[in-house]
Amino acid sequence: DEGANLVFTELSAMSASFAPAMENIVHGTFVIARVFTSNKVVRTAERLTVAFGKFDTSPSAPYAAWIDATAADAKRAIAEGDIRPELDPRIVSESIIGATMGARMLVQATHTNELIRRLTQMWELLFPAVVTETSIGYYSEFLAREALRHVQHD
Repeated sequence: DEGANLVFTELSAMSASFAPAMENIVHGTFVIARVFTSNKVVRTAERLTVAFGKFDTSPSAPYAAWIDATAADAKRAIAEGDIRPELDPRIVSESIIGATMGARMLVQATHTNELIRRLTQMWELLFPAVVTETSIGYYSEFLAREALRHVQHD
């Protein structure tokens, strides 16, 4: 529960931002990935969720909340003209979170410290599929700044 509460706190802070929704989504992947990487309680909660998720669905609440918050941001980003209007916000959310967690798992499996590089590559691949043509240049620059900010904190 403590690990879930820490994740909920981070999610709430991002959802309360007045920044464009797509900025919140990109920033959120870096922040949440950092929380999962740097906080021992959250890492332990993650392991327990994976190990016992088949038997008890209550530990999955932080993931469901993350999906819901990202889907709400994706819906807002569509309205703001940053995400392609033909996309389903829920599918966008699940795909981004799946890719984020996959990047984190690859870092763990390869025993490297390349999470920022992997998240940056993930977004470079996803932007053309998700972001509108008129917004892609802005978000590519935003990603470069975001990655640099997180590298500096490592």
